[in-house]
Amino acid sequence: MEAPVQERLEIEVRLRNSHRIAENYYDLFVMPHKAVSKQTLVHVHEMPPLSAAMDSAGYAVSRAEGVMIAGGYCTAVAERLQNGGRVLLLANSEDSLPADWPLKIASRQGTELDGRWFSNFNWIRTDRPPFASVAFTRILGFESARVAPTHVIQGLRSHEYADVLSGISYGWLNNNCALTVQARVGPGTMLITTFRFNEYGQPYATELLHSMLEYVAGQDCRPALELPLVVPVEAAEAK
Repeated sequence: MEAPVQERLEIEVRLRNSHRIAENYYDLFVMPHKAVSKQTLVHVHEMPPLSAAMDSAGYAVSRAEGVMIAGGYCTAVAERLQNGGRVLLLANSEDSLPADWPLKIASRQGTELDGRWFSNFNWIRTDRPPFASVAFTRILGFESARVAPTHVIQGLRSHEYADVLSGISYGWLNNNCALTVQARVGPGTMLITTFRFNEYGQPYATELLHSMLEYVAGQDCRPALELPLVVPVEAAEAK
């Protein structure tokens, strides 16, 4: 296969006279498997389980080269960006970003953002990476259940949504938030996402993470959104 395909298994139970007494269906999400080049370098910063899993998957895990994967903005991330590096930031907590950035990470749990009492839709841009290669439809469904974000990215202005690659829209409240956004930070490039990859190894989670890495490492990732390069407080105090 070259592209994701959704198939439907349909089941009918009929009597001998052909009278139908029951029916049901199950959607199957089938994805192409892309081999990982052993020469693809990644630096997984302070995330041992993910680092070990990616090493087993065939990535060349390095401490100094390749795209840095981090769970939050820290001194190491700032240094990588300052040197023109590329970072995939897995923002799965409210303190994942610098406090003085305009972007904020907000938890969906226990708030109106969890969609308990009004509709919400997780959407992706199907016409561009990194989601094009894993897209079934524009609205995410059960295929993404293992990676569905529990946090959102707030603080983006309407004209900045060209750099939002995935987001969430809340029904009639007309409340839009980002789930994946690209930005230039100093001379570096960062892809920020709230998708979860603690179940890396599951097909959709695996292929989505691979696609994000390939995108942020490539020349197609050219954000217009600019964020200030911030030195974390602990680093500034140490100096």
